[in-house]
Amino acid sequence: MTYKLENEACRDQFGLLNKEIIDEVQRWNVKVTYYKAMEDNFWVGIYYPDVYGDLGTIDYEMYDGN
Repeated sequence: MTYKLENEACRDQFGLLNKEIIDEVQRWNVKVTYYKAMEDNFWVGIYYPDVYGDLGTIDYEMYDGN
């Protein structure tokens, strides 16, 4: 996903990121945040394995092109 954000082909004529890519990054961020919160939860954490490891959320604003 970070490659897509860094790639200039994913931008429109004004240099803005494609909406589909931003939506994909937002879905990723929601998933990672949810599963990290669930695995840290004392009561249900045993049912959520650490599938994301050291991966975290992606700051797509960092790739805004400015």
